[in-house]
Amino acid sequence: MSTVFLVAYGTSVVGLALLTVWMRRSALVKSTVDTSVTELTWRDVAYLRGGQHRVAEAAIARLLHDGQLRTTRLGGLVRTENALAENEIEEAVLEAAPLSVAVTVSALTTRVVGHDAMHLVADRLIANGLAISEQDRTKVRRAALPLFALTALGVVAVLLQPWLLVVSIPLAALPIAVFAFACRPLGTATTGGARLAEEAGSALPHPAAGPVALQGFQHFPDETLRLYAQELRPARVPHVPDRPKGRRTGSGRDTHTCSTGHGGGSYNACTGGGGGY
Repeated sequence: MSTVFLVAYGTSVVGLALLTVWMRRSALVKSTVDTSVTELTWRDVAYLRGGQHRVAEAAIARLLHDGQLRTTRLGGLVRTENALAENEIEEAVLEAAPLSVAVTVSALTTRVVGHDAMHLVADRLIANGLAISEQDRTKVRRAALPLFALTALGVVAVLLQPWLLVVSIPLAALPIAVFAFACRPLGTATTGGARLAEEAGSALPHPAAGPVALQGFQHFPDETLRLYAQELRPARVPHVPDRPKGRRTGSGRDTHTCSTGHGGGSYNACTGGGGGY
């Protein structure tokens, strides 16, 4: 009986492991890749490299670089008056960006993720076999779940017949290893999509949207603007020494100071000018 159990258990583990690996490979390697899609926009590259968050970051980068968004003297981003968008993603960013109360890049990105314009980018890439769909992710996870059930069955068998411990350890380790392999993040791009994104990313024409789409907002070309856009900074009030009694100077009000950066021309953090491109 024990021999029959071991043979059945081992056969089931190997079969399910092969099925799980095949499902994962099917999600990554598409046979329906549209090879005519050779010119990817910065939106396509951003999605393939980092999903919806990266698309939002790249859109923010382009708008900030071109002066449609600006930084404030206390950090964060606001929309400029009469700001213009060139596509649906940028429209979503401008709709979410405030005119007065500044927000960070991270907060603005969160507001845009999930917008209908994001789904349009994803659906087109999925249809061309360049991006992985949520259905593919679900299939991979479901194919891996029976491996955990087999592991539990193996543990029960060991408890009932301790002599099985010698052979059960490798048999239990295999389904756990394959499950961990199958549940690793799949990313957003298929193998073909990742290759095209890598090739197109280095040739994207926009000086800000291109690098950010490929590698994230940390690669925004102007470091001063990037730092001001990424965090809100409290107003800095200089220390004023105690005045001698009986003397009054000035208006008696605290004086706020701010720094001046140089980004894309004449960016002044005191006036909150942004972009300057």
